[in-house]
Amino acid sequence: MKRIIILILAIAAAKFAFSQNDNPKIKYHHMLRDGLSFAPGFMVNGMTNAYISGVLEYYIADHVSISSTAYYFLNSRKEALPEMAELKMNHQLYTGVQYHLLKDKAFDPYIGLEPGFALTQTRAAYPVNIENPSVTQIKDSNISMNPMLSLDAGFNVYAVKFFHLFVNVRYATGRHLGGPTSYNLSEITTSFGLGLNANFWNKKKK
Repeated sequence: MKRIIILILAIAAAKFAFSQNDNPKIKYHHMLRDGLSFAPGFMVNGMTNAYISGVLEYYIADHVSISSTAYYFLNSRKEALPEMAELKMNHQLYTGVQYHLLKDKAFDPYIGLEPGFALTQTRAAYPVNIENPSVTQIKDSNISMNPMLSLDAGFNVYAVKFFHLFVNVRYATGRHLGGPTSYNLSEITTSFGLGLNANFWNKKKK
C-alpha cells in the first residue's frame, strides 16, 4: 500500500510539473544526470531491505542512454521471518542501457535492462552435527560476489534547468552462492527523489 501511495504522489507531481512547463528547453542527447535516494527493497521471500541508491546516466542518443546504478545495503527486516537466514551484506551494482520513450520532453518515461552483481553475506543457525540437529550454531556465510540481472522502468521530470524529479522501480533476480546453502536475492526496489542534470551539446548546432 505504501508503494502505491508513493507512486501515485510521484505521478501527480510529474503531471503538475509537466503542465507548468509545456515547452521546456530539454535536449536528451549528451545529457548527464545523477540522483541519490533512499530505496526500500521487497524480496520475493518476504524480507524487506533498506538501501541508499545512486544513479549516474548519460544519454548517448535521443532515445538511448547508458546508466549505472549502485545500492548500498543498510539493513534487513528479519523480525517478520525469524526462521530465515539474515542478510548481513547485499551491496549491488548494475550497468546497462535505458530506452527513453519520448524525445526532448519534460516528461521522460523509460524502460531498461541492467545486468550487474551483488556482494552478499548471510548469517543463519546451522546444526552442530547431523546426529543432533536440534543443537545449532550461528554462522556467517562466505562473502560472495553473485551475478544479477535486472529490469527497470520509471520516469524523469525536467521541470527546471539543472534539477529533475525521478521515480524508478526495479526487479532484480539472482542468488547468494556463498553457501552452505543458496539464498534467493530476487526483489523489487523503488526509489524517487531529486537529481541533477547538465547538457553537454553544442547549442550552435541544429
